[in-house]
Amino acid sequence: MMAYAQLYLAPRLTLLYPHHPGLGTEDVVHARHRITGHATILETASIDVANSEKILDRIRRLIIGDEVIVEATG
Repeated sequence: MMAYAQLYLAPRLTLLYPHHPGLGTEDVVHARHRITGHATILETASIDVANSEKILDRIRRLIIGDEVIVEATG
């Protein structure tokens, strides 16, 4: 992914995972990290693929950045 980010000058990479109940009830970005030495941001997010209702709108919200970020603790 980092190679593609550098090749296409992508400012942001998103690893999108299927959501499960243990993560809460909402589609969210879980963490955002700046890659050392690069302007690129790497984030992890999850979306409930079992719930197809308005899935394009939900993905769009994740991409645009109109989402809640849940920072992992541990």
